[in-house]
Amino acid sequence: MHVKLETTPTACQRRSSTLASRNSVFPPSGIGPHDRYACDEYALNGPPPLVERVADFRGVASPVLRDSAALAGLALSAAGAAGLSTLESPIVRALPRDGLALILFLDLGHIAVHTIPERETVVLNLLVAAGRDPQKAVDVFARKFGVSETRPARAFDRG
Repeated sequence: MHVKLETTPTACQRRSSTLASRNSVFPPSGIGPHDRYACDEYALNGPPPLVERVADFRGVASPVLRDSAALAGLALSAAGAAGLSTLESPIVRALPRDGLALILFLDLGHIAVHTIPERETVVLNLLVAAGRDPQKAVDVFARKFGVSETRPARAFDRG
């Protein structure tokens, strides 16, 4: 059976609203209702594949580990450096052992940060659309903390 897709902007917007009701992350950055080919591709195949990047930093003696506003600003700077679009302001919560947990929702993915001040450790997790470079965000954290990653880079394809 051959299915003919409507490719007018109105039809694309209709499909995007249908998809949006099933998936709150529509459309991803760079895919607008007037880009009929990208819209049809998204409608047929769903969101693009994702890349997960994990980074651990040790020996971090920065006051940012306990400062929620500074950590939120750092996450936003990292997202901007990597060309990632955010959906809202970062959510930061204090952890029982004086650390912080942060989540920044992206148009497709997230940036998550956990600080463990007593161990001078920061764990960073990025989930971004394939084609974006999460290493740029990791580099922003590395420069701010003045340390390099303590474990080899790990990247995982998702989706």
